[in-house]
Amino acid sequence: MAKRTNDIVLFVLVEKGPLSLCVSVVNPLETRVVLFISFCHFTLLIFASFCERTFENIIMPGFWNFLTRQWSTLPLYRRDLRGQTVIVTGANVGLGLETAKHLATMQPEHIILGVRDADHRIEMIAGELQGYRGLSVWELDLSKFESVRAFAKRFEETGWDLNILVSNAGVALYNWKHSYDGNELSLQTNHLSNYLLISLLRPSLKKTAAKGIEPRIVVVGSNLHYKCKFEEKRYDDVITALNDIKRTTNIRERYPLTKLLNVYMTRHLASTLTGENISIHCVSPGLCRTHLGRNQPFGFLGRIFSAFFMLLIGRSAEMGSRVVVFAAVHEDLKIENGPNGRYWIDCDDSEPSPLALNEEIQHRVMADTQSIVEE
Repeated sequence: MAKRTNDIVLFVLVEKGPLSLCVSVVNPLETRVVLFISFCHFTLLIFASFCERTFENIIMPGFWNFLTRQWSTLPLYRRDLRGQTVIVTGANVGLGLETAKHLATMQPEHIILGVRDADHRIEMIAGELQGYRGLSVWELDLSKFESVRAFAKRFEETGWDLNILVSNAGVALYNWKHSYDGNELSLQTNHLSNYLLISLLRPSLKKTAAKGIEPRIVVVGSNLHYKCKFEEKRYDDVITALNDIKRTTNIRERYPLTKLLNVYMTRHLASTLTGENISIHCVSPGLCRTHLGRNQPFGFLGRIFSAFFMLLIGRSAEMGSRVVVFAAVHEDLKIENGPNGRYWIDCDDSEPSPLALNEEIQHRVMADTQSIVEE
């Protein structure tokens, strides 16, 4: 390559991580852009290394530990699923689709993927699963209770056992929107409808358990729940308060908050499902490069920085899906091998936030949740 006097080549090598960035620029403007990005990058790393305790309140359990986890290669666990039936929600893209692809290689008899716009997605999804013959793609719109009930009824009519349910679907919104049923949209999609679907599929899970086979529910959560303040917890009708724009304190906290509600739901259900020989666990797949953040209210420069940040730190959806697959198939999550309703980070048994362990709040959350979905 011809040399130029204003060429600059930057090599950024970070120990403990698979980060190797090589940028060649050939004009002063590109030089300034690369220098600015590099400055921001090194500032972030230096600041993190000296202020780990500060970052512990943002991403647990410590920012440097977070980076190490993000850059690690997770194991891919496998189990023979022949003769079994699997449901994965939110499986049209991202984590859900990658989870379904891995589980399909274990040859279950049926995989049912719950997605919106199923008629328009089926060919694309079938291509992604590379000829797996047991695939069904069903309509499931979690913003509508009616759609959730129709999905559960459709499954009940098949007469199939249910061995694995991956409750993955969710949205991250930063502005107030109402669902078809009048609830705040992300609250219904991420929490209320997931609880309703699990409740409606519970008879099928119990039927499987009655045959001496322990079925499993995997709830996909997020470590963002650690930073959730949950100001609305002071209300007795806590979920109703979250549906009231006048009582909601910060709609931009809603995604982390719904992930906190997922932990409450998992722990609440575990107390009764254990007696029915049904295991349930909540997992965090880490920070993944998916479409989840597409609604972030950033300007042009903010989107560039966000994309750059995800490129440096975010793991692929395939890597994140390995955590979900682990939770779906690994023997360590059987009831006989430990408490039901545990929280898992990168295939490690972990403790959720202190707020998530508050049983009094959990009781109010789930009592109000149940009253809303049963109306």
